[in-house]
Amino acid sequence: MAPERVDQSGWSRRKALMSAGSAAVGLAWASGPPLKGVAAQASPGQQVFFGWLLGSTDIIAVALDLAAPDESGARVVKAYVCDGLGMPDGIALWFKDTVVPGEEKTLTTAGGDQLVIDAVLPTAVTGSFTINGGVARRFASFRAVDGAGIYDVILGDDLRYAGTSSDGSVLAAKATTKGKVTGTITTPDGTEIRFAIKVLSRLSEDELATKGLPVAMHIYEDVSLVPDVYTAVIAPGGTFWLGRSGDIRNGSPGPNIIGLDMCVVTA
Repeated sequence: MAPERVDQSGWSRRKALMSAGSAAVGLAWASGPPLKGVAAQASPGQQVFFGWLLGSTDIIAVALDLAAPDESGARVVKAYVCDGLGMPDGIALWFKDTVVPGEEKTLTTAGGDQLVIDAVLPTAVTGSFTINGGVARRFASFRAVDGAGIYDVILGDDLRYAGTSSDGSVLAAKATTKGKVTGTITTPDGTEIRFAIKVLSRLSEDELATKGLPVAMHIYEDVSLVPDVYTAVIAPGGTFWLGRSGDIRNGSPGPNIIGLDMCVVTA
């Protein structure tokens, strides 16, 4: 029998994790010698990291996928920064480049936004990103667990979600017209994780505020739960999804969004 999940919204958990983020980063640095830039990994192979902004209650997730190093130690890195909001102010930034051990790396989107990776450790990636040359926003992303990561997701006309993460986790879920979504994530080792979550745009402003969720989600009801192809960031256990439609990888996000939070308990 699967363990019972705690009755707490994913957004509330995110805020708690964000508050503890700086301390966690300190512990990550303490676990090994502080190296500027990308540190050599203890074991070769692909690695995925998932995290949030530091020092902010803004809902922006940062996920990174680092490929196995080549003969020189260089690694292809893909990063996705997303807040799950729609046009014109929503954030859906895709970065891809090659990182070299021991060097700070600046990645640039097709539109000129930048993400700076200042450290990669076995347990965490730290850095910052800027949009339109604005203020740098710090983030910390930690080794992904329970299927967290970057997903390509299809929502069909029957309101069934199907998706695969960059490292092979498989998502299968079904939504109702009222916005309840139930399903599973199956990780590459065969572990099946069940979840029940809610489409945030289907909640009223009062409901969003009561649960400590961003009230801006309410205005995107018409572009939410729309059959389309999405690129999404998904939190551990499927507890929080943020995504956009469109050609994310080439800097052209579409109008439709994914914004889901674990507002319903599953056992």
